[in-house]
Amino acid sequence: MLRAPVSLKAEQYATRQSFRCKTQKKSIMNNSTTKGPIMKVTCHLSNGKKVGNFSSPHDFTFEDGHILPACTAEESERLKVTFNEVIDDDGDVTLSFDLSDEVWDEMYEWMEVWDQSLVDYVFIPLPMMTAIKQVWSQELIKDSPFRCIRIEDRIKKLASINKQCI
Repeated sequence: MLRAPVSLKAEQYATRQSFRCKTQKKSIMNNSTTKGPIMKVTCHLSNGKKVGNFSSPHDFTFEDGHILPACTAEESERLKVTFNEVIDDDGDVTLSFDLSDEVWDEMYEWMEVWDQSLVDYVFIPLPMMTAIKQVWSQELIKDSPFRCIRIEDRIKKLASINKQCI
């Protein structure tokens, strides 16, 4: 069951997610795919998973040695999560997060790539996952491509190829 959406875009996305079409024509993708003028940053891992980078300006290095390239600084800035801070008298900060319409639109685009089986998971920042959890049920999140990386080796900063966070 979905909670009340924080925006019309969230509601539209949840509806689209629930009834996504699996019959779309498949296209070929090596390290990236283009939908219109937007480039999707992806890589294939040794376990067969195809992963994408939603907005990180940093590369992800996986434990199998594969590298998911960074997004451009412009894309990263365009797709950043809105941080809302409430600071109390003691200086303690309470954070909450919102997603812009541009972020929801980019999620739609990634859903189309996922619907075509061109990507298995799209790695998003943890604050974005926190904002999504305010809108979607756990089931809806699990039935989407959006995940956070799971670090296997903190010293070497290697991401797991077999585990992802929701």
